[in-house]
This record gives sequence, structure tokens and C-alpha cells, in this order.
Amino acid sequence: MNNQSDNNFEEDARPVITIYCKKWCNYQRELVNLLQKEGWPFTFIDLNFDDEKAHELVPELGKFFLLPVLKINGHYFEKPPLSEISEILKKQLVE
Repeated sequence: MNNQSDNNFEEDARPVITIYCKKWCNYQRELVNLLQKEGWPFTFIDLNFDDEKAHELVPELGKFFLLPVLKINGHYFEKPPLSEISEILKKQLVE
């Protein structure tokens, strides 16, 4: 699922966001709603249907990791607190 909407950031200044998850939960819904509300484009990868992507996460995060995982500009965040998402994204704009 690609979600793109307009916001105040130039296209090339936006962080590249990928969400890896296996099932929808309240956290997942709130995360997606937050990203959509703030106008951050993202790609959603359902690991139930993409074993290859799931195996690619193991070298980065270890055999056991918390879902959902956010990959933002190449940095991985395992189920970060929703209250910190906006700050994490803003920091990634600087890097």
C-alpha cells in the first residue's frame, strides 16, 4: 500500500518510510492514521505475504523483533511509541 499526500515538504526532502507488519492491530491503525494525518508518504509491507522481506529484517534486527517495524531512511525502529513518531520523522529530515 502506498500512501502519498501533499504536505509542506519538498518531495526529495521527505523521509522514506516503510512499515513492516503481519497483522492489523490498534497500534497499526493509529500509526497509519498518524502518518496520513501528518501527510507522510509510506509503503506498507505485509510480512504474511512476503517471506523474503521478513528474512531481510533478521540481519538488521535479529531473529526476534517487535512488529510493526518502521524503516525510515535506512534506520529501523521496532514498534516506536506513537508519541515519538513525529519527532523521529523530523530528526530523519535533518540527517
